[in-house]
Amino acid sequence: MADSDTSSPSLEDSLGSDSLPPGRSSAWGVLGKTVGLFMLVLLAYGPVRHAGFLWDDNLLLWNNRWIKDDSGLHAFWFTFQALDYYPITSTVFWITWRWWGENPLGYHALTLLFHAANAVLVALVLLRLRVRAAWFAALLFGLHPIQVASVAWISELKNTLSMFFLLGSLLGFLRFLDRRSWLAYVASLFGFVLAGLSKATVVGAPIVFLVLSCWKGRARRGVPALAPFFGIAAVLAGITIHVHSGVISDLIEPPPNLAARVAVAGSALWFYLGKFLWPFGLSMVYPQWGFQGESIAELLPAAAFVVLVGGTALYWRVTEARAIFVSAACFVVLVAPALGLIDMSFMMYSYVSDHYVYLASVSAVALAATTWSVVSDRCRLPALLRQGVPILVVLGCAALTWQRAQAFESPSTLWRDTLQKNPEAWVAHYNLGNELVKEADDWEAKARDQLNQNEQVIRDPWLSTIERAEAFQARDPAAAAKEDGIVFAENAKRLYEESLRYHEQAIERKPNYAGAKTNTGRTLMRLGRWDEAIRMLESVLWTHPQHRPARMNLASALQARGDRAMAEGRFADGAQDRARASDLRMPPR
Repeated sequence: MADSDTSSPSLEDSLGSDSLPPGRSSAWGVLGKTVGLFMLVLLAYGPVRHAGFLWDDNLLLWNNRWIKDDSGLHAFWFTFQALDYYPITSTVFWITWRWWGENPLGYHALTLLFHAANAVLVALVLLRLRVRAAWFAALLFGLHPIQVASVAWISELKNTLSMFFLLGSLLGFLRFLDRRSWLAYVASLFGFVLAGLSKATVVGAPIVFLVLSCWKGRARRGVPALAPFFGIAAVLAGITIHVHSGVISDLIEPPPNLAARVAVAGSALWFYLGKFLWPFGLSMVYPQWGFQGESIAELLPAAAFVVLVGGTALYWRVTEARAIFVSAACFVVLVAPALGLIDMSFMMYSYVSDHYVYLASVSAVALAATTWSVVSDRCRLPALLRQGVPILVVLGCAALTWQRAQAFESPSTLWRDTLQKNPEAWVAHYNLGNELVKEADDWEAKARDQLNQNEQVIRDPWLSTIERAEAFQARDPAAAAKEDGIVFAENAKRLYEESLRYHEQAIERKPNYAGAKTNTGRTLMRLGRWDEAIRMLESVLWTHPQHRPARMNLASALQARGDRAMAEGRFADGAQDRARASDLRMPPR
């Protein structure tokens, strides 16, 4: 495609854009819309100010020693000792902790501010792309209730933060395409690096940049300039694979074959698009699909999506078809890491999640807003309908967002809301049971009752034994010992012994499950049975040499038994492993 302004008309050149190019638009008009958009987003998320710490937040913050430690910044940037290698996000958490500590308000405010800023950046990107109804699309992005999972969940600061840098990078790259500004190019490249160091799922963004270069008729300029972007994306992907190696594959039950993965991917694409069009019944955890890849019917959703995108590609010269193709292609690329084609830890709960679609949502809202603008033009709708329908849609989204945000007030409200929509969500039963452990005086009876309910819906029996084992370890013996002394110590020992029985049952049912063996080793450590713990953890490393949880706990056990030299000799980072062992949990989703 030729590299000139006249070689290929953009979407708006053909349709007639109602958005002026940034250079000719009224500065005051843009400022007014920016402030209005920003304030509307903040108002719609009002309930978030009452929200607390939720799922995984404790792992990333107040149970994360590196957040509290002055040496945390070094660990985040120059080692792989943190739960994940997101040094920008971890640094922001590290700084925020020193301002807000265990008060969740500051973290929620920060995430919300980034989301509101992202809504404004969406408008600016679409204006530069000359997309019709750019401000309407930005309102949909900022106020759509599917975004609540990324905004009201502190752990997903990495979503809003990475999006902020990625949109800034895209703005710089578009300026480079239009004006050959090398300063804008360098800024774009730097922004992409920051986005990738905030969350690695942005690795598909260079493909989006490539698609937009072709769409704008700037392929000759854009393609060579994207080589460093693809190189950086490859490095980020390699780091992520290295950090997760030997951990995620042991935690999940992935689709059994390639056909099943394709079935998951196709169904996930339509699921997300459906939730954008009809955002009701949103849940923290959706029902798990049981695709086996043995039926042609399971592949129909994927085939239908391929036909849609391929059909629009065949009609590239038709403006509307080109817009659908570009939007669909960008959507697929940005959501691809979460489509089930590669293993992710959230697969043990569900193959889809609202927070996975945050980056890709820009493509969906842009297409929706442009489609309405084109339809209203072609049908010559009266001004009342042209303007009234978008207003009603925006107000409806804002109301649903306010309602959805209320579910994130506390872990109890979140998991009760999840169980109302997905009664078979075993992780919701488990987490709600743990909340009852913390809240109730007769916690043991309530936890047992909740776990008994869960056992009726869990597909795999070993999961119920893992649940029960962890439920009996849910209370912190060190904190409670200050109150109950010897009496509590005896109770703690009884609970650990009971949990040990459940861990052993899990191993019997799934002998190669390294997670159950590692948890058994940790429980034996808490009971002071060091030799047995060491043998158990060594058996894990015999079959899973790179299993980081087992390595860390074994280093801790060896040093606790007095074999400091053996621990540090066997593991070059034995001291760090020992320090991290108490912080170890499941990788963030």
